[in-house]
Amino acid sequence: MAAEVTSGGIMITGAEDIERVRWLSVRSALKLETRGMQRRGKSARVLANEITGKNHRLARVAYMELNAHIVKHLGEEFNRPL
Repeated sequence: MAAEVTSGGIMITGAEDIERVRWLSVRSALKLETRGMQRRGKSARVLANEITGKNHRLARVAYMELNAHIVKHLGEEFNRPL
């Protein structure tokens, strides 16, 4: 991933890299959702379903599907089982 390190943090550059970081962020939010955390707006499960193109009703199943999607596109080093 293309990233620029600055004194204020890290800046992700490039449309593809921004989308990949979004996948990782949604996966983290979905993991918290499976453990009971709630959020306002769209749930992480809904966002994961939009990314994968599937329609899972259970957050746990959506997490596994999103994790498989991430591993497929980014590699095995990004595998984070539930």
